Amino acid sequence: MQFETSIMNRMGTYAHFARRGLGAAMLMVVVAVAIATTALAAPATAGNDPAAGVKSMVERALNVVRNKELSLDAKRGEFKDLVGRHFDLSGMARDSLGEHWPQLDAAAQSKFSQAFNDLVSDTYLGEIRDYDRAQLQDVSQELRGATAEVSGTMRGGNDEVADLKIKLRDIAGQWKIHDYSFNNGSSMRNYSGDFKQAFENGGFDGLMDRVKTVQSKVSAELAQGSRAAGSPKSVE
Repeated sequence: MQFETSIMNRMGTYAHFARRGLGAAMLMVVVAVAIATTALAAPATAGNDPAAGVKSMVERALNVVRNKELSLDAKRGEFKDLVGRHFDLSGMARDSLGEHWPQLDAAAQSKFSQAFNDLVSDTYLGEIRDYDRAQLQDVSQELRGATAEVSGTMRGGNDEVADLKIKLRDIAGQWKIHDYSFNNGSSMRNYSGDFKQAFENGGFDGLMDRVKTVQSKVSAELAQGSRAAGSPKSVE
């Protein structure tokens, strides 16, 4: 509405110029420029179909998982790029520590975020690999302003079916994932509970030791081809 109002206001001004003898060709140029600049000035908003983006992301993830020519390291690299594009990693790292996040200085925040990002991408690789028998099915979505939830099902070995729920938020006009769950096991709820406790018990060093322990567990299970940890709570 603001865009349309701005254009109408400017059109009234240009009509005034036309009555004063401004050439038709020049007038059209001025109008075109006005439309373009007004559109650029309009605030960006995410589209109303986050499910399409999720389906595209899952399809790409499955293509990587199923590619027998790719080494495990190559697949991990592909997933790191995939997660970096579609996940709100900075927000997830911050959310995982909650009220403790401001207690870290910039260098500590950066170090934790890098380790956290690697953990998220490796965990997601392991979980998607366990449910690679079919594309995301039974997809639905629910929009709530600047947040959305996309639901669907995935099929794994022995025809095991998992319910996948992905929560997204509008970040600068793009839908970004900030949590997901297989069969109601929220990744962020697990990360948050575990990492907050690690920080409270051992400070930043204790937190990084915990992240390293979880990462080692996930890496070992990826190498063995078994189910990835997926939840830091699963690590003894």
